[in-house]
Amino acid sequence: MALRSDELGAAVAAYVGRCGSSGSSSSGASPKQCYADAGYWEERFQETDGMFDWYTSYKEMSGIFAEFCPASSKPKVLMVGCGNSAMSADMHAAGYHSITNIDISSAVVEKMASQFAELGLEWRVMDATAMELDSESFDLAVDKGTVDAMMHSTSAACPEALATCAEVWRTLRPGGLFILVSHSRGRQAVVESAVLQRFGPDAVWEYLELRRC
Repeated sequence: MALRSDELGAAVAAYVGRCGSSGSSSSGASPKQCYADAGYWEERFQETDGMFDWYTSYKEMSGIFAEFCPASSKPKVLMVGCGNSAMSADMHAAGYHSITNIDISSAVVEKMASQFAELGLEWRVMDATAMELDSESFDLAVDKGTVDAMMHSTSAACPEALATCAEVWRTLRPGGLFILVSHSRGRQAVVESAVLQRFGPDAVWEYLELRRC
């Protein structure tokens, strides 16, 4: 994982440049403020077609999936903040056939559900900070960029990010895996504080690997 504090800003700049529009929302908020604004992403996805993978792709991460949660184990997968990423479609092609994709933007969920209707994946409009999903129902959760978008600082005092990580814990089965791709210095503090605050001192993540890429 890279450690540059504004890596998300670089990714947003690349995304905005690809879409041919400015990085500010209609409200006039700064780019960093926009990242955590659901309205910003709804507007962006309404204006944009096509696919875009934040940070990394399934091809680049396939070795990690194969090592820690291979498709042969038939895991139930939760894709947090799916956006218009090709990740779920690529995972399906690799043998991961039970994938629930959630995103706060109804525009992107509608587009993705239509584009990949033949795959039989689940696409749901949902707030990641308060998931309408059963507890202990997934074997694998994946996030690349959603928690970062919610973080306003490098500290653990980010309520949206904390709530999202706590919800991931709640929806994972015991022994479940959370693959978090983040470029924020505060990422580890957030995932640890999230479960401590919600579930108490007995809730502790076991880190399989902290990888820089």
